[in-house]
Amino acid sequence: MKYRCIPALALLLAGVAACAQNGPATAGPERWMGATEIDVDNATPNSIRVYALDAGAETFLGRVDPVSEQALHLPLGRSATIRLVAKPSVDLGRGNQHVSEPILITEGQRVTWRLHASPGTSDLPRLSTVRVFACVDGDRC
Repeated sequence: MKYRCIPALALLLAGVAACAQNGPATAGPERWMGATEIDVDNATPNSIRVYALDAGAETFLGRVDPVSEQALHLPLGRSATIRLVAKPSVDLGRGNQHVSEPILITEGQRVTWRLHASPGTSDLPRLSTVRVFACVDGDRC
């Protein structure tokens, strides 16, 4: 009776070994070909989750730690008008979020989004600045 679990354990170990041989998924430059780079500067004391809002659908782009910058990528194969959405990583049920003004995204652009908290009144983003740059050969895009 005590040896009934051995075949199941062997099968589990074989599955883990097979997955380990494939290695972790890479996020190399080839993965982001055709994607728009969005540099997020989170100048707030809390980590945030960033989404792209396109025609009512939210696409998760990544998480940005407090008082840090992170390059995120928007996989978009066409021109679109989007809004960026910042939500606290830990949502206390208040539904707090900050939404940018509309941004027209086209191929060959880089976007920077700087988020600011209101001093003394909030830990969440209350103000933001969006800048859109055209990428030229040799630029980081």
